[in-house]
Amino acid sequence: MKRKTNIDWYRERLQVIEQEFGTKWLTKKSQNASVAHPIPRLWAEATAMLETAERSRGMTITPDLARLFDLATDLECARRLPGYSSAITPKQLKRLTFEKESYVAHVATMGVGTGYSVSFVPVSELNGERTPDLRMTLDDRTFDVECKRKDGYSLDEARTAAWESLETALDDLQERLSCDYEVLVCAIGMLPIASVGEIARFVRERVAAGDEGEFSGGVQDCVLIIRRCPKRPTDAKGIWIPGWQNPAVAKATVHIDEQGKPVYGPMLRLSLYVIDAHKLSQILSSFRSARGQIDPAGSGMIFISIDTSNILPGDHELYFRTFGEWMSRQFSPEQHTRVAAVVLTGDIAGIEITPDRGWHRSSRHWRVVLNPHYPDIDKVLIPGS
Repeated sequence: MKRKTNIDWYRERLQVIEQEFGTKWLTKKSQNASVAHPIPRLWAEATAMLETAERSRGMTITPDLARLFDLATDLECARRLPGYSSAITPKQLKRLTFEKESYVAHVATMGVGTGYSVSFVPVSELNGERTPDLRMTLDDRTFDVECKRKDGYSLDEARTAAWESLETALDDLQERLSCDYEVLVCAIGMLPIASVGEIARFVRERVAAGDEGEFSGGVQDCVLIIRRCPKRPTDAKGIWIPGWQNPAVAKATVHIDEQGKPVYGPMLRLSLYVIDAHKLSQILSSFRSARGQIDPAGSGMIFISIDTSNILPGDHELYFRTFGEWMSRQFSPEQHTRVAAVVLTGDIAGIEITPDRGWHRSSRHWRVVLNPHYPDIDKVLIPGS
């Protein structure tokens, strides 16, 4: 039997795209530059790349093409599952909202890869009845699985009047407390003006109690780092303010005593930072909505996909870790007991490509939050884990 080449494998993936979307539709839309749907353009690029590869025996897989082939791999697996043809139709894939359908296919594929028996759940015809996207069974456990895809997110302006008000509020607070401290306020998404007073109160309480460290639960959609300023070196000249995090505000007071020596008053260091992503409160809102799709008498898992394209590489860990801490606080013995786990996934974050062999491997940022109050949670296998 003839062994498949890498080109054969990728050509089969392209055929999946053609079967799902339709070659006629792809050809027509790819010739119109104003079409917003990304698949026709990527299909045309992939077709040209494979034609060139046939002649040169070398492949050029860009990150965009890798995403197209990943989608094809998910669809190839998903379309073999029960209920697929009624749950994900070509009409749905051709809409600009196709990311939701493709995400459901991705989660279904992860479930199959983890050993689950997976089926798509048809939309109920009963008025008002809510159903999940998928149903997964492994051994003697069955889970309703609901998938949420958040719309794209873009931060219009990183610095607003709220930041200026916060600078003023913490500056006044520092003078009243007469102590040296530094504060990093990291807002996830735009900082609302209503949060300024809440942040100032939280900082005052922590400083008054002598608490230092990272705090993610005190103020909604914010992470705060509060700590004392280090002592001034004995050989420092002039006004000495320790360097840290390129602060937005760094100030200290100084006066000359009767012996002509400088006396330093309280130092304030304030850094203001924005993570350009969905607010955690918005994600929690999606969680509460998705929970309603799970059978009240059953068990379920919730997968939420978010736009992470604007998050800087160094901010992913803090963002996903903070989400995990916030989400964990939602679980209790009396609340959300039918939800075994919540999984937050981002866009494809990294693509490892081997140009000489023509293979690629994609990776995503994600965070699994297990419900510690769910029965035998340690025996629950998370799809994709």
